[in-house]
Amino acid sequence: MTNAWHVLVTYASGFEADLAIARLEPTALGVSVLVPESFVDEARTVIALVVRRAVLDFRPQLAPMQKKRAVVLQQEWGGKPCDHPAFAKEYDLGERTGNHICTQCGKTVTFREKAEIVAARTADR
Repeated sequence: MTNAWHVLVTYASGFEADLAIARLEPTALGVSVLVPESFVDEARTVIALVVRRAVLDFRPQLAPMQKKRAVVLQQEWGGKPCDHPAFAKEYDLGERTGNHICTQCGKTVTFREKAEIVAARTADR
């Protein structure tokens, strides 16, 4: 067993790379996914699941949403349960926050939370 690193895959799509990264829990974002040599086979299995799910659940990006619009949506939604069918990138005062907003209920989620919601939804199919 060595501590060498192995380039497992390089993604053309940032969305697919972000999904894979969220599942592997690395310390930094990137497009190339690196794993220790001893875990290459296990990582390939995880990546295959992520890519399959990303392809099955691909949705075009919606228009960005201002944070204050999300607050209005939350008030209108009234705290009812929501399956978060679609997300928009969150902006505050014209700047990207890095979070996403459910376009139905207005809930703000991190990228990781969004990836987990999308992965869980596709796993249930």
